[in-house]
Amino acid sequence: MVYAQKTVVQKGIDVEISTISLTLQKGFGVRSSGIPLALIKDQFDRARILLDRMSLRLKGVRYVFQASISGNSTSYKASEMAVFALLIVALKGQKHVGKYKDVFVGSFDLNGSAIKLEYPEKFYVAALKAKATHLILPEANIQQLPKSKRIILVGIRTLTDLLQFLETRRIRPVEVKQVKASSDSELTPYFSQPMATRALELAIVGRHHLVLFGKPGIGKTSIIQHYMKVLPALNEEQKNSLWPIQIKRNKPLSECLPVAHIHPKMSVAEIYGGGRQAYPGAISLAHHGLVVADELDHFSKLKLETIKLGLEDTAAILDTNQSTARYPALFTLVGSCNEDLRELSTSSFSSSFLDRIDLIVQVHKPNLDDKFDLLDSAKVRYKLEQAIAYRNEMKMKYSFDSPVTSYRELPISKDGMSFIREVLGADKGSVRSLNRWLQTSFSMMFLDQSSHLLEEQLAEALSFRRLN
Repeated sequence: MVYAQKTVVQKGIDVEISTISLTLQKGFGVRSSGIPLALIKDQFDRARILLDRMSLRLKGVRYVFQASISGNSTSYKASEMAVFALLIVALKGQKHVGKYKDVFVGSFDLNGSAIKLEYPEKFYVAALKAKATHLILPEANIQQLPKSKRIILVGIRTLTDLLQFLETRRIRPVEVKQVKASSDSELTPYFSQPMATRALELAIVGRHHLVLFGKPGIGKTSIIQHYMKVLPALNEEQKNSLWPIQIKRNKPLSECLPVAHIHPKMSVAEIYGGGRQAYPGAISLAHHGLVVADELDHFSKLKLETIKLGLEDTAAILDTNQSTARYPALFTLVGSCNEDLRELSTSSFSSSFLDRIDLIVQVHKPNLDDKFDLLDSAKVRYKLEQAIAYRNEMKMKYSFDSPVTSYRELPISKDGMSFIREVLGADKGSVRSLNRWLQTSFSMMFLDQSSHLLEEQLAEALSFRRLN
């Protein structure tokens, strides 16, 4: 079966309008206006041969194609495009005996060249759901889509390429353009902020919520932006859960952990999701990734509670007059503000909100006489990926969901056990904050690749937060 998701012909400018009528039944009937019949006869013949090879007979259906063409050699390519655009539309929904199920997606200009699609990902997902064997689309979109054993991607440049594939089933290799090396292999200069960089690595590895604070212009946003370049790649399971959300909002698919930026002037619906069609918000677009909130202390209390609701539920549940939806929202909050969250009044930040912030770090003014440090993106990403792999390996052996109740069964050194008992005996902090402290400590263990949780790691994690 061959069918088209989209077949559109873009019209030219200042050229005459001509019409081709095509009747598809046992034979072909042709009527043209403004286009010499001799120029299109061979194209109809090729289309007829193709139908015969597919043992396909269609009911008598008349299709009319209108194209803006000029009276020069462009007429030939325009007529070729007209015939095969009609052919693809005519084949829509028609069944025939065969082992192939093709999905064609695309549009063409008047030269018969395939026009690059803006969002090919949604057609890719639709083809997967339709259990298609081949997805035919413009060659320029091939490299935007992931390879899958479930479907074969066929890149075309022109309608002639499309016909040749349908006739021969031969896939022309896609030309890979040489791209300049990305920032992954670059050394990015930045001022040294060891506490901030350590906290950002912990946030990425252990999904810990982080807030950097310091005076305006001191470099909080710059540090965060540097680390957005080294985010690890998504695995297949994470991609499959994220694609439907990004496609609904016509966002390009993420290969690395997705990042959504929010600011105080955004509406609650933009952050959480909503609208007539129950569109996903920023926290859902950052599923498995990070929500970066600049000037967190300027957010209204309603918006902060909306963010907290997403942190609690790891999902956004929308119920509007026209539709309802539930979007996953397992995200890590990375915020920045001008003042220490712990010193602000509870009228701005509730204690339950602060309980969920594992890492609060002050960014100090750098010594401008010092040299820039160099951030090797490739090395940092490798370090993070190794830590995540170690984390996943350890989670197959132990449960870190509620370490306060099960810490005796977890890999903790003797000195670490004594430190934990001392902190628990002091009767400080809620159970949630104690759990999050221990979970942050274990993330340090994963990042440092140590076999057991050490006392210094517990003390370091405690320095990032205050137990009340």
